Amino acid sequence: MKAERLKHLKKYILLSIKFPTNFVLIYRIFKQMMPLFKRLMNYIMDSNESFPNHHGL
Repeated sequence: MKAERLKHLKKYILLSIKFPTNFVLIYRIFKQMMPLFKRLMNYIMDSNESFPNHHGL
């Protein structure tokens, strides 16, 4: 199991070395999405707190 994971990791590292621009692009997209995702999660949590029976649970 660990060996398989290491193999995958090696593959990803090799890919990111081969295509550093791809890696940077993905990283940038991820970085931009992170605050959005956090805001969305906060919004969901806030709405859950203010409307405990909102979803009928």
